[in-house]
Amino acid sequence: MKGTRPTTGKRTGGRSARVLKQVLDAAIKVLAQRGYAALRIEEVAELAGVSKTTIYRRWPTKPPLVAAAIRSAAGQEEALPDTGDVEKDLYLLVRRSARFISTPTGRAIGTIIPAERGDPEVEELTRSLRASGTARRMEVLNRAIRRGELPSDAPVSLMLEAIFSPLMQRKIRFEEPLSDQSLRVLVRLVVNGAKAGMKIPRVEPKMAGKSAGSSGASRRRLPTRAL
Repeated sequence: MKGTRPTTGKRTGGRSARVLKQVLDAAIKVLAQRGYAALRIEEVAELAGVSKTTIYRRWPTKPPLVAAAIRSAAGQEEALPDTGDVEKDLYLLVRRSARFISTPTGRAIGTIIPAERGDPEVEELTRSLRASGTARRMEVLNRAIRRGELPSDAPVSLMLEAIFSPLMQRKIRFEEPLSDQSLRVLVRLVVNGAKAGMKIPRVEPKMAGKSAGSSGASRRRLPTRAL
């Protein structure tokens, strides 16, 4: 009896992982085919070969199930790249996203979800996915800051926006191809811009509504006031 317990535990754990994958794969397939509003847990359960109870036990409602399915399909559950080089790490991240949205499923999800954002559940789902994805990717940049690769006040949110937004626009909206070379160039531009950002002098905006003469007169009077 003692020898059976570890084996049984391993078998159960393996089965749980398989069931999880079956459910998430089924959910993403139904989502890509029918959209969020038309997705039914019953159909996901039938396609996955499990009972509805199995799904509801882990995901009590539809939004967390769909969120988990999208994260799994998009590779958001995979370990973050950690090569010690921020440019390489960002490239690996953006390549992962590019490969997902280049698949039929990725393109379908990228089209369906924005089209259904009038639904409050879809709107909340979109915000949640965006926030969790950004938080994970931000860790790559925060590690680079800790290593001294990027300035301590590097605009990490803006950097991610500059990399991933054009990616989505080009592939989902305009259906343009995404080569590895273009991804590398995009990442390099953003990283180099962040590294050079602190060296660019700030230019104070001119006061609106003032003529050149009056502003010149103001400048001439400044030394007198200072005295």
